[in-house]
Amino acid sequence: MTADDTSVRDEVVDVLDAYGVNVLNGKLAIWLSGYKTDNLEWIDRPDDGTEVLLFKQAIALGWDCPRAAVLLIFRKLESFQFSAQTVGRILRMPEQKYYADQRLNQGYVYTNLSKDIIEIVKDDMNYMSTNAVSMRREGLDNVVLESEYSERQSADRNRIGSDFRELLTDTFIKKWELRAGIENSLFTPEMLFDDGDMPEDEAGYDGCDVAAQNRQTAASKKSIRWHVPYISVDVVKDLEMTGEVGQRLVDSKASYINTVDDLTAMYLVFCKRLLGNAYEQCSVKTLAGVLKEVMYELFGTDEIDTMKIVMSNDRRTHNRPKFERLISSAVEEYTLRLQQRRILAKERGYKKYDWSIPAERAYPGESYAEVPGVKRHALLPYMRCVRTGDAYDVEPAFEEFLEESGDAIDWWYKNGDQGMAHFSIGYINSYGKKALFYVDYIIRMKNGDIYLFDTKTENSDAQAPYKHNALVDYISSAENAGRRMRGGVIVPDRFGNWIYPPGKIDVNKGTGDTSGWVEFIIPD
Repeated sequence: MTADDTSVRDEVVDVLDAYGVNVLNGKLAIWLSGYKTDNLEWIDRPDDGTEVLLFKQAIALGWDCPRAAVLLIFRKLESFQFSAQTVGRILRMPEQKYYADQRLNQGYVYTNLSKDIIEIVKDDMNYMSTNAVSMRREGLDNVVLESEYSERQSADRNRIGSDFRELLTDTFIKKWELRAGIENSLFTPEMLFDDGDMPEDEAGYDGCDVAAQNRQTAASKKSIRWHVPYISVDVVKDLEMTGEVGQRLVDSKASYINTVDDLTAMYLVFCKRLLGNAYEQCSVKTLAGVLKEVMYELFGTDEIDTMKIVMSNDRRTHNRPKFERLISSAVEEYTLRLQQRRILAKERGYKKYDWSIPAERAYPGESYAEVPGVKRHALLPYMRCVRTGDAYDVEPAFEEFLEESGDAIDWWYKNGDQGMAHFSIGYINSYGKKALFYVDYIIRMKNGDIYLFDTKTENSDAQAPYKHNALVDYISSAENAGRRMRGGVIVPDRFGNWIYPPGKIDVNKGTGDTSGWVEFIIPD
């Protein structure tokens, strides 16, 4: 438990004690990480004397108290959702029945959420899923193949960086026709230059005058109001919640005037909405800080005034839509720059390494199922993906072909489709960009021949010719010289044969023209 947690806990305990609710008289129970009172064991019993449970996150799981009727939640304001499981904590009936007196069937939620629609969502129960583990067959004659992976670059992170400040400043200046503002400097132009040396454009420069001019320009051109004494917010009032998944329209609200803490929380929500889900959470505070700096630089406003001015949107003042439009424009421009930067970084981030059949592999239980009777797969038991579609429908047929093709096959391996744990080669796709190609099957014959096949149906993948040609280059490369290696894109023909191109494919024809392709024949 952090120092902040302890401070909040002590404040809440003091308030409850003023109402005669405390641990000593048994009316208060506390369930926090690193701090639990001794009266939690019987809290679920109807005759237990506990009236208030103070918790941080423990209510989400492993807590069942049907007599609970009131839930007081202080949540991060960027969340406007209740999980069905959390709301259900106060909707469970002590005697598993509804009562004639409707007041006994109701629970009450008090929260600081402010929104027109509150949504009840399903709980994420993915943590309950189990993985199936397959092991490499004992004594397997393994292979070593040169594989490639894309190393995560710093530019891959979706974060607002320090360079956003300059972009936001320029956006304000251009779109609102402002003058360049004051820098956060300890020195004035007079201190840096002698009277005769000061540049002409700095002569008579006064940061306060520039800020005043910019405020006047924004007021006249964009109708920005600079005097915002306070901000009030509407919170949800008297909303009926049944616990069923879905949205609830808010009919009634109550208003209150914000404290500085409330104002700051609202300001962070404002920034979060402008970023959406495209950026990492840490970018919210970055944007919040940058916006305050730019507002000071251009308009001379302090932190508190900035938050009130930017978010003000009532019957008299309509600042917020104007700021939202401008900031969103800067964010969109920054996103485009970030995408270009990521492309350049990714092109430099491909690395090569030696890959072999892994000793073990974990398969997600919700998307893979064991296939009984498979004996030749490199890992046992064999787990097959349960998804459907052309790519997944053709795979079982090819695997059945491998299993029934006599003893010439030493083993075959169904490769994964992402990550460094699986075999891949680099290729240039139809857009001229480098990407990774995860070959579906690695097959080792008992005579040492190695086949690399990617199962398709005719024209099922527009990138298939580019992948195949890259695979042909890989097989004939210097690192594979002297190895008996073949492979490529392989498809079933209408006669039940498995055929693949003996050389490269014309990318303009794709995989629809299979004339000249050869059969994959496994000797007896």
